[in-house]
Amino acid sequence: MKIFNSKRSAIKALRRIGVRRRDYEKFLVENDDGTIECYLEEAEDYVYNVHRKNPGGIGDFCRTMILDGYTNDEILAKMVEVYGEDYITTRYKYPAWYRAELRRKGLLPPAFDYPAHQRTGTQAIRIFED
Repeated sequence: MKIFNSKRSAIKALRRIGVRRRDYEKFLVENDDGTIECYLEEAEDYVYNVHRKNPGGIGDFCRTMILDGYTNDEILAKMVEVYGEDYITTRYKYPAWYRAELRRKGLLPPAFDYPAHQRTGTQAIRIFED
C-alpha cells in the first residue's frame, strides 16, 4: 500500500501498472484527511491474473505459455479449455510455429542445444542476459 496526496497521482501509478480505468476504484481508498491509499501490490496481482484469464490473441497466449515452460501438447490442451474445441481445429500447429518464432528471435535456445535426456518433449528455457 502506498499513500498519495491526490487521486490523480494514485491513478497515474495504477495506469503505469496496467490497470484499466474501470478497475481503478478497486484499489483506491480515500482517507478522512484527504489522502488516498493505493494498493499497488494487489493491483499488480490483479493485472497479472486478468491477463492470464483473458489472454487476448492466440499469439500472445502461445508465446506466454512457451516462455513459462509448457510443452506444445500442454499448450494445445489449454487452448481447448480457453478458446474451445472448434476454435483450435485449424490452429493445432500454432504452438510449434510460435516456439520456432521465439527461437528465431533468440528468446529460446535452439532445440539441438538441449542435453539428450531433456529432448523428450519441447521445453522452453528462458535466456537471461546480465
